[in-house]
Amino acid sequence: MLRQRYSGYLIYLYIFTVAVLLVIPNKGSDITIDDIHVLDLLRLDYLLHVLLFIPFVPLSRMTWPGSRWWTVIGIGLLFAACAEFLHLLLPYRGYNINDLFSNMAGVLAGAGIALVIDALAGSSGRGR
Repeated sequence: MLRQRYSGYLIYLYIFTVAVLLVIPNKGSDITIDDIHVLDLLRLDYLLHVLLFIPFVPLSRMTWPGSRWWTVIGIGLLFAACAEFLHLLLPYRGYNINDLFSNMAGVLAGAGIALVIDALAGSSGRGR
C-alpha cells in the first residue's frame, strides 16, 4: 500500500488535474462526446464525470486515514458540486445539472470502493 506521504502527493496532483480539466475550454473542436452513448443508456460525458470523481474518497482515506467517513464524503460532495458550479462563472463552459449528479455519483462510488478497500485491509490483519 502507498505510504501516507506519497498518497498526499497523489491527492494534490489529482485535485490539480481535476481543476485544470474544469477550466480548460472544451469548445471549438469538431470532436464531441455529448452524442456518444454507452450501451445506448448513458452519455459518455456523464460516465467520464463519474470516473473523474471516483478517486477522491479513496485517495483522501489513504492520505488522512483517521478522518471520519462522513467528513471525507461531505468534502468530496462539496468538491464535486463546486467543480460544476465553477462552470457558471466561466463563459466558455456550460453548467449542466446532469454533470453535477454525475460528479456526485463518482464521489459516492469512490466511497464504496474505499469502504471495500478498508474492509479488505482490516480482514487481512494489517489494520487501518
